[in-house]
Amino acid sequence: TDYEKEVYAFFKQTYNTAEVLYDQKIFGKYSRVWRQVDILIQEKIGGHTIRTIVDCKYYTSKIDVKNIETFIAMIE
Repeated sequence: TDYEKEVYAFFKQTYNTAEVLYDQKIFGKYSRVWRQVDILIQEKIGGHTIRTIVDCKYYTSKIDVKNIETFIAMIE
């Protein structure tokens, strides 16, 4: 979506030393299935790859704990 592409452009510009990827699939450590993520940011720091996952959602009101739990379950 246009919103996701705007968020992607922001992170691409902000984290210009990292690898910023749009619409990626990553393999679940616990679920053992491929999961789609909107934006994946990867950077090597101290010999380790640090991954940040961004899930683009545009809410018009405050989110509740269920939204956070859903995101945590997805990244695990």
